[in-house]
Amino acid sequence: MKIIKNIKLKIDEEEVLRYQGYHRNKAGKTGEIILETTRKEIEQGCCLFEPKGIYSRLMIRNISSEGRINLENGLHLEINNSMLNLLRGTSYLVFGLSTIGNHLEEKVAELFAQNEYPKAIALDAVGTVASKFLSNYVKSLIC
Repeated sequence: MKIIKNIKLKIDEEEVLRYQGYHRNKAGKTGEIILETTRKEIEQGCCLFEPKGIYSRLMIRNISSEGRINLENGLHLEINNSMLNLLRGTSYLVFGLSTIGNHLEEKVAELFAQNEYPKAIALDAVGTVASKFLSNYVKSLIC
């Protein structure tokens, strides 16, 4: 099992804006207030992240025709036929998880409770972008 800590997350402002419903290709420019709020929440979000990841590689002992994958250490998975066909000939499976922690989510809830909707929505979008970046980062380490 590999544990990953001290990850520097890269937050793409355009992606944060996109998750708020603003697209570069849409007619009109994103308002300055929206940009300012988004930039402040990206900064705040970076202070709230506690990014971590974990992954583990498990050897496949065998795959039954009924869709049961027997893994090392007595673990097993049940899969459907389409997955069964994809995994034939595979020797290992890798399972991974990632998290940015719960501080950002707590802050978003606090902002909503204070009726600070634009800030809450922007910060929530920051969390989405951070989670996606982290997930892709862990996946790249696995690959």
